[in-house]
Amino acid sequence: MVEFAPWSVPWERRLQTLSVLQWVFSFLALAQTCVIVFIGLLFTRFWFLSVLYATWWYLDREKPWQGGRRVEFLRRSVVWRYMKDYFPVSPELARPPMASEQQAYC
Repeated sequence: MVEFAPWSVPWERRLQTLSVLQWVFSFLALAQTCVIVFIGLLFTRFWFLSVLYATWWYLDREKPWQGGRRVEFLRRSVVWRYMKDYFPVSPELARPPMASEQQAYC
């Protein structure tokens, strides 16, 4: 039997969980859904939408290797803040860095 979260779980934590679930389901199902819609549209009176999309995809195929295109609305989305809070990460140094050592920042 499935046990749901108790009512005492804060709303903020529930939103964090929903943002992660949204990303997981998008990652697992969105590509397959888009392919099915793309192929399905080829056999309807809206076939030209698939042809237009395929043409754009062909002409734009080098864009990922050129850095892609940033969409600021998506980059500033609240979903990423909730996801960041769901996976809290903080750097932990075993010892302080020495001044003579070369350091790389990523």
